[in-house]
Amino acid sequence: MKLAADNAATSNQFLASLTDAVKVQTVAQGSVSTALASGTAVALDTTALKTQTQAITSANLTSTQAGVVDKTAPAAPAFGLRTDSGVAGDGITNVGAVNVTGLEAGATWEYSSNAGATWVKGTGTSFTLAEGPYAANAVQVRQTDAAGNVGVAAKAAAAITVDSSAAAPSLALANDTGASVTDGITKVGTVNVAGLEAGATWEYNASGTWVAGTGGSFTLADGAYASVQVRQTDVAGNLSAASKAAAITVDNTIAKPTVALVGDSGLNLSTAASDVTRSYSVDGGAASASYVAPQVNGAHTVVVTDLDTAGNSASASLSFTLDRKFVGPTLTLTDNGVSATDGITNAAGLTISTPLAGFTRSIAVDDKTVSSYVAPTTDGPHTVKVTDTDAAGNVASSSLSFTLDTVVPTATVVAPSAPNSAGALTYTINFSEAVTGFDASDIAVVNGKAGAVTAISASQYTVAVTPTSSTSPVSLAVSVPAAGANDIAGNASTAAAQVLQSVLYGTSGTTGTAGNDILTVSTAQDLVYLGTGTDTVVLASAAGSTATATDDVYGFGSGDQLDLRALLSGYTSSGVADAGIGFVELKNLTLTQGASTTTVKFDVSFDAASISGSKITGGVIDLAYDYAKVSALKATSPSYTDSGGDTSAIWQLALGNPANGKIVLTGDPLTTATNPIIDTAGKTLSVTLTVSGLVSTFPVGLESVAAGGVTSVTTANGVSNNVDVGITKTAGAVVTIGNTGTL
Repeated sequence: MKLAADNAATSNQFLASLTDAVKVQTVAQGSVSTALASGTAVALDTTALKTQTQAITSANLTSTQAGVVDKTAPAAPAFGLRTDSGVAGDGITNVGAVNVTGLEAGATWEYSSNAGATWVKGTGTSFTLAEGPYAANAVQVRQTDAAGNVGVAAKAAAAITVDSSAAAPSLALANDTGASVTDGITKVGTVNVAGLEAGATWEYNASGTWVAGTGGSFTLADGAYASVQVRQTDVAGNLSAASKAAAITVDNTIAKPTVALVGDSGLNLSTAASDVTRSYSVDGGAASASYVAPQVNGAHTVVVTDLDTAGNSASASLSFTLDRKFVGPTLTLTDNGVSATDGITNAAGLTISTPLAGFTRSIAVDDKTVSSYVAPTTDGPHTVKVTDTDAAGNVASSSLSFTLDTVVPTATVVAPSAPNSAGALTYTINFSEAVTGFDASDIAVVNGKAGAVTAISASQYTVAVTPTSSTSPVSLAVSVPAAGANDIAGNASTAAAQVLQSVLYGTSGTTGTAGNDILTVSTAQDLVYLGTGTDTVVLASAAGSTATATDDVYGFGSGDQLDLRALLSGYTSSGVADAGIGFVELKNLTLTQGASTTTVKFDVSFDAASISGSKITGGVIDLAYDYAKVSALKATSPSYTDSGGDTSAIWQLALGNPANGKIVLTGDPLTTATNPIIDTAGKTLSVTLTVSGLVSTFPVGLESVAAGGVTSVTTANGVSNNVDVGITKTAGAVVTIGNTGTL
């Protein structure tokens, strides 16, 4: 209902509260009217006015206000796609925005995308359709005017499709004729395009420029294309992503081979391209990868065919007539060398083909004609020439050159100068010439095990041999039997003389565990290997030693000890206060470097004993440290303590050349019943020496007549390491026990 009012504010309030059907319950003096028809004018007074929905007081209206009832439905609005991005008028677009026009002032509006099943309130003058197809009449718009009248819905008579993306198409060779159906090499340049949408346009890019395509394929010219792609634009105007790039080579040409006859049946061919596979067919036979010349006299045809990776093929043929009326001799050498084809052999046997009937033959060895072939016996190069002559005077010759070598390689085993870090002995095997085929199986070892053989050169090899664990001397024997290797001519090597060494090998030396071994050396020269445990080296006897019977001991360190009881025969241990396994022990040797001086410490222990039987002289058991072995550095401030309280009577410092410190006997043990270092209580001397300088080795040991037996202590900045110990078996016979790597 519309009301014409002279008071705009009051009229608006009034309009907001009225419905289309108004009943005036009280007008003027109480008369009552019925529902008002559309367009009916109503005169109002200030008396109370009531409607169906709201009471209107005299304060709301003036006495002259009038109202108009409006029941007319508003007209249908108009709407259309904001952008028809495809073909104009086809209703297909990639933009779903829809513009709405024809809305009355103050009206509200709404739209439906499912033919009015549901309605969505609109705002502004547009709405957006989601991606997808919409059938005819599915999209509708209607408005409701200010009086609440709902208008007729406007409908999209044609279908609408919102499509905002296009899928990338794909491409593939129509025919990959190459060696592999996936290598992209072909002689047919047609490329098929798949995955195109109906009505879409498409284009391809093979050389950096996009070219419009037609139908469902395009054709590439001869050439190599690193990256071929396609893309499409659908009817909505969407441009798809490019397809996965493909590398394609179009090759529809191949060079024809050339073939010519060489000699009776050989072929001279043009060089095939790198991507060409060549095959041969002789007299219509099956194709093969290599040419085999026909051997039968008569007409022959050879077809040579080249096939490239793109599948292109080209052939050439050659026909000829084979007429072999004269065949020269063939010579075959009996080559016994490492290579059957190098012509170096220790036997000069020769096989010569039989001459044809009616032929005469002559043979020359080193340009000297002989009646028949007899193998030469002189080492060096030789040439044999055989000539056949037929009845017509045709001549054919064949020659063969070779080198005869009958010298047999000799082998020699060289004993090692020192063990390696693992305690094994590295032997060297020298051959008189270069050999092959030599390995660990060609080495014979007794009381030990050979490791891998290392080739220093073709004529020199080394092998690491680990001795068998033993606590008394065993004979370690290493030899190379005959035929252990062959030279290039096939001559087998002679046997190498056996190398023998007397060896003691502690259990900890083989297992790496801290075994505590007691190793007893003999009167002969022994090699002694200690492990990581507390080990003892025992002298078996003081008799029978000579200056050449020098024992070598490796791995002697702090905690290890020497059993020297054999040096003091005639003294009897009392069995009390025993400080170790021997009657007298030299042990616990250490060396520590300070800022400018080096401290050397060691203990000398004598068991409790009494004197009986024959005596020994003091010179045999003098304890010495030898300045000459430490670069002329001299010890200062020597000090020691011993369990018996003796000092100067036992130790003296000699300053001669060499200047030695000594523990000496005072008094004659042959005429006295006591001795300052041999008594029933036993003694231990703890000696401390200060060297005025930094040294890494310091010899100490039992002095001999030759003043040679010494012990070396090695260190690295305060850490005590293995030592070399020198002892005397008898006067003048020095046993040198060396540190690892030292003999």
